[in-house]
Amino acid sequence: MTHTAPDAILREDQHAYQSFFENAVEGMFRTTPDGRPIKVNPAYARMFGYSSPEEVTNGNLNVRTHAYANPDDRSTFQEIVERSGFVHSFRFPALKKDGSLVSASLNARAVRDAEGTILCYEGTVEDITNLKLAEENLRRSEDDYRNVHDNAITGMFRSTPEGRYVRVNPALAAIHGFSSSEEMITTITNIGEQLYVDPADRRRYMELLDKEDVIRGFEARLYRKDRSKVWIRMNVRTIRKADGSVACYEGVVEDVTEKKRIESQLRQAQKTESIGTLAGGIAHDFNNLLTSLMGFASLIELKMKKTDPLYPYVQEILLAARKGADLTRSILALSRQQSLARAPMDMNQAIRSASRLFRMLITEDIELSISLTDESTMVMADRSQIDRILFNLVTNARDAMPRGGTLRIETATLDANDPLDAAQWAGEKERYVVIKISDTGTGFSDATKDSIFDPFFTTKDAGKGTGLGLAIVYGIVKQHTGHISVDSEPGRGTTFSIHLPAMPEETGDAHGEPPANITGSETILVAEDDESVRGYMDEALRTHGYRVVTAKDGQDAVEKFGQFQPVDLVILDTVMPRMNGWQAYEEIRRVNPDVRVLFTSGYTKDIVLSKGLEEREFDFIPKPLALQDVLEKIRKTLDA
Repeated sequence: MTHTAPDAILREDQHAYQSFFENAVEGMFRTTPDGRPIKVNPAYARMFGYSSPEEVTNGNLNVRTHAYANPDDRSTFQEIVERSGFVHSFRFPALKKDGSLVSASLNARAVRDAEGTILCYEGTVEDITNLKLAEENLRRSEDDYRNVHDNAITGMFRSTPEGRYVRVNPALAAIHGFSSSEEMITTITNIGEQLYVDPADRRRYMELLDKEDVIRGFEARLYRKDRSKVWIRMNVRTIRKADGSVACYEGVVEDVTEKKRIESQLRQAQKTESIGTLAGGIAHDFNNLLTSLMGFASLIELKMKKTDPLYPYVQEILLAARKGADLTRSILALSRQQSLARAPMDMNQAIRSASRLFRMLITEDIELSISLTDESTMVMADRSQIDRILFNLVTNARDAMPRGGTLRIETATLDANDPLDAAQWAGEKERYVVIKISDTGTGFSDATKDSIFDPFFTTKDAGKGTGLGLAIVYGIVKQHTGHISVDSEPGRGTTFSIHLPAMPEETGDAHGEPPANITGSETILVAEDDESVRGYMDEALRTHGYRVVTAKDGQDAVEKFGQFQPVDLVILDTVMPRMNGWQAYEEIRRVNPDVRVLFTSGYTKDIVLSKGLEEREFDFIPKPLALQDVLEKIRKTLDA
C-alpha cells in the first residue's frame, strides 16, 4: 500500500514525458558516443527526411554520416561535449535522407555513469535554414546600407539630441573639409557651436524638428574645418524611443554653395535687367532734353564774348547739362547698357595716373599702399568707366576706415588654365588682369555681402549714400565681360577683386586723335522725330558751314533723300515713328548704295543694335549730342 501512490506518480510522469517527447516541434535524440541513434522523436525524423523514428533507429545509421554533411563537425561537437559536458547552439550543415542540406542548431549534453564514462549524448536539434537565410539577408542589407552610406556622394549623418555626431559618411566629412569620418566625429563635439555660422539657424533647426519630426530643404551656412563657409541643404528626421523621447536625428546633406552663388548672380542679373529696362526708357527722353539744352547753350556760347555778363550763366547751364549726362550714363552703367568707348589701356598705368587723386580722396590717417605686377596688364576698356570703378571703390574704402587704416591697391594676372586659382573662370577667357582694392576697415556681415551690389542698398547713414555706387561698379565690370567679388568679415576689413579679360601682350596702347577741322560744306540729311533736337542739329550744322535737310521721321527721310541730291551724309535717329532708322536706311540705300550714314539715339546702343544693325558696323553717336562731339564725329564719318 505504501508504494502505490509513488508508483502512480512515476507512471504519470513517464506518460507526460513520453507525450512531450512525441509531440515536440524540435527534434530530440539520444545517441551512443560512436554515433548510433538510440532514440529519436518524430520531429527529428521529419527534419532529416525519414518516415518515422524507427527508420532512424533501426536502420543501422550513424549520425556522423547520415546527419552531418561534414563529418569533422561531429568530431568538433564531441570535443566540446567531452570537455564541457554540454554544447549550446552548435551550428552545422545537416544532411537529409535525400542528400539535400539544411542548417541545423543543436543543444546537447553528455550522460555519464558513476565512473564518469560517457554513456550517451542527448539533446535537441532545430532546423534553422530560414533563420540563416534571414540572417544572411540582414547581413547583405547591412552591407548594402554600409556601402551606400560610405560611397554616397551626398552627406549622411546620425547625431544625438545633445549635438554630437554618432555617424557621418565620407561625403559629409569632405563637405566640411575633414580627411575622414572618424576625424569629423571626434573633432565636432558640439554641432551648434562649432559648425553653425549663425546660431539662430541651429535654434530654428531644432525647433522645426521638435515640432514636425521631419524637415525638408533646410538651408544654413556652416563652417568647414579651415573656418571657410559652405551653404548646405538638409533633409532630416527624428528617431524616437518607445517612450516618445528623442533617440537621435538622421539625415542627408547637400553642398549647395555653388548653387547659391549662381542663384545670387541670377537675382542680381534680374534686378539689373529691371533697372536697365527702366533706364533705357528714361535715357531716351532725358537724352533728347539734354541734347536740346546742351546744344542750344553751346550755340549761345559760340556767339557770346567771354566778357559778356551772361557768359558765366551759359557756362553754368552747360555744366548742369553735362552733370545730367553723367547721371544718365551712371544709370546706364548700373544697367550695363551704356555705350562704351573701349580702347587698349594699361591698368598699371591707369592706377599710377590716378594715384595722386587717390591721395586727395583719402584722409591723412589712411596709408596708401600700391603694389603693381611686372606682367602686362593691358585690357580693352573704357578709361572713364574704369576710373569710375577705381574712385568708387577707393571712396568706399575711405568711408570704411573712419579712424584710419591701410588702403592697398594691387594688380596681378591670372591664367585661366591654373586650376587652383581660376577654376571658376575656366572656359571663359584665357587670361585675366586682377585688380584688388583692400581696406582694414569695419568690414560687414554675410547678410550685407549678399546685398552689397543691389541697387539702392547702402550701409551708410541716412542721407549719406545713394546705394548706387557699388551697383554701378558691378554694372561696369559686367559690361566689360569681367567678374567682381568681395571678401569681408566684421572688424577684419574688405577686399574687392575685379577680373578683367587681358589683351594679348603684344597689343599696344592706342590713342585716337580728333580731327583738326570740324566744319564743312557737304549736304547732310538729319532725320529726327524730336522737334527741339531737330532744330538744334539744323542750327548747329548750318553754323559750321553745312547744307542741311531735316526730316521728322523715317518715312519723311526717305522722301527727302529722293528730293535733295546729292546727299553726302544721312544722320538717322534709330527709333522713330512710321519707319525706324534702320528701315529708312535700307530704303535710302536702294537709291544710293554708297551713302554714308551716322546713327544716333537716346536709347542705349544695345537697344539700337536690336533694331537691325547687328550684322554690320556703323558709325554711331549716343545722345546727348554735345556740339563738339557731334561735329567731330560728322567730320570723321565724311572723311572716312
